[in-house]
Amino acid sequence: MQKKGYATITAEVKYASFAFDSPAIYEIDHPQVNEVLSFTHTYTGQALEGETIEARGVLEQIGDETRLVVGTTREAKGEWIKSLSLIENSSSH
Repeated sequence: MQKKGYATITAEVKYASFAFDSPAIYEIDHPQVNEVLSFTHTYTGQALEGETIEARGVLEQIGDETRLVVGTTREAKGEWIKSLSLIENSSSH
């Protein structure tokens, strides 16, 4: 595994059946990143399949796969997962 530094991405969640597991895993549609995951319960259930998310965390390269890990420290300062779909839907009401 090779850490690539911090990144912020926007992507559509393609598969979220493990969003409430530990680690929480969100498979996404993104040109460079395969999945977003978190080992802390703070980020479980943050999005469902079909939602567009913005996520910030640490990029990790494992073989041909790249993932974004959110919640890499206890405080997780400057890291997040948020549903842009939810924000857009709530602002239109």
